[in-house]
Amino acid sequence: MKHPRSIDLRTEMSAPFKPARARDASYDLWRLIGDLPQYEIIGGTCAKCGHVGWLDMDMVRKKVGTNLSLSQFQPKLTCQCGNRECNRLMIGTLAR
Repeated sequence: MKHPRSIDLRTEMSAPFKPARARDASYDLWRLIGDLPQYEIIGGTCAKCGHVGWLDMDMVRKKVGTNLSLSQFQPKLTCQCGNRECNRLMIGTLAR
């Protein structure tokens, strides 16, 4: 069962395509979701199984809003294996 305040890295919110480049978001945690440009998407890496999932930004903005910082968003990541602890946030840059 999914926690009502969690963000799944499953197919229901997955991005239609993967980014060309990805980086760890540890230096960008102060940024707001609404401040991310259109060519950047959010993803997560599971600390337990290593699964990498990318999220559809339109769905993320609709579900959590634009005034949430990435540091507040990171603890809400839930992997397909059920892990909710120590998941890392990633920022991907789409190909132009």
